[in-house]
Amino acid sequence: MRYVGQPFIYGIDELGTTSLFAPNAFAEFDGRCVWMDASGFMIYEGGSIRPLACPLADFVFSGIDKEYGPRVSHAAVNGTFNEVWFFYPSSGSAECDRYVLWNWAENHWSMGVLSRTAASPAGVGKYPIMAGADNHIYRHEDGWTYDGFNCANNVYVASGTINLPGDERSINITQLLPSNGANYDLTKYTLFTRMTPGGAERQFGPYYARSDGYVDTRATGRDMRIRICANAAGDWSIGRLRLQVSAGGRR
Repeated sequence: MRYVGQPFIYGIDELGTTSLFAPNAFAEFDGRCVWMDASGFMIYEGGSIRPLACPLADFVFSGIDKEYGPRVSHAAVNGTFNEVWFFYPSSGSAECDRYVLWNWAENHWSMGVLSRTAASPAGVGKYPIMAGADNHIYRHEDGWTYDGFNCANNVYVASGTINLPGDERSINITQLLPSNGANYDLTKYTLFTRMTPGGAERQFGPYYARSDGYVDTRATGRDMRIRICANAAGDWSIGRLRLQVSAGGRR
């Protein structure tokens, strides 16, 4: 809608056609708006709307509850970080118990399991506030744990499958170097590899960082995924992770 003066005052231009998946499945920030469409994610910015590419869209929309998803799914800006959180109920659930989040500054997506029925971003308050299906109100992004939860072995980040460089040879992974800068003792690393796409997955580790940050490993495969897990509550990050690899055998 734009001002055009007398006699019509306002003119309306159609930007496109879309649909809102659920009444509260949208969030606004910095003059932009993102929302869950019936088949993916959309964004309004710069006077136009377009699909928002999400590598997790198939996972979300194939696993969302068909009855309650269009009713209770909701979204909110985090406020502490440059993130929009989309909560939705998994198949068989009447309340939101999963989420995907989009960081618009770095343009990456994450997903997780968390039961939240409503959310209010940080802004007036220092931290985002979210309501749980257990009728409790939670303050997020404050501290590293909460009562009754054991961070060790339960807080982690995991990659998808990484196709390692090379031809038909296998690859030996002998060392990792995360660029978190400090608190190396708070994390451990587990590698999972396959020799063929349909073959059995092998686990290597967990491995622990040395005091200088290097992580010595011994793993072999043609593709790999990695899990980085917390050992205790505390402030840790990963940054760009570098791998030392060498060519292995052809069998």
